[in-house]
Amino acid sequence: MNTQSINTSVEQAFQSLVNGTTHIGTHGVVGTSREVRSNIWEAFRRKYSNSVSITINGVNVHLTANHSLSGKSTSYHAGLTKQQYIDIASSDFGYSDKYKPCISIDNGIVIVSNGNKYYFKVENQKTTIN
Repeated sequence: MNTQSINTSVEQAFQSLVNGTTHIGTHGVVGTSREVRSNIWEAFRRKYSNSVSITINGVNVHLTANHSLSGKSTSYHAGLTKQQYIDIASSDFGYSDKYKPCISIDNGIVIVSNGNKYYFKVENQKTTIN
């Protein structure tokens, strides 16, 4: 891990990624470099190798780690109740009783899905690790 890239705790570094934004500016993509994001993600998945609990928009969610067969990648997943989905999304847009909404963290990006085709990336929302 490049300690110069991570001068805060894993949690603070991860939260800065989740709560930050990336956008296209006049000089290309603006945001955290891929190298720094990778270093933070590696530190995060080492520290939370089995599961992680987060609070997002005031909703507590416990996500379970899923490791690839090679062990080189890890993602985290959890199902959501209808009320959790609505509270996180600040709306019931896209919700349907036919599908099971879920939340995942993959490569440092938090994604909420209605369980079918609608999903959104969590940015600029209050997200903390418990």
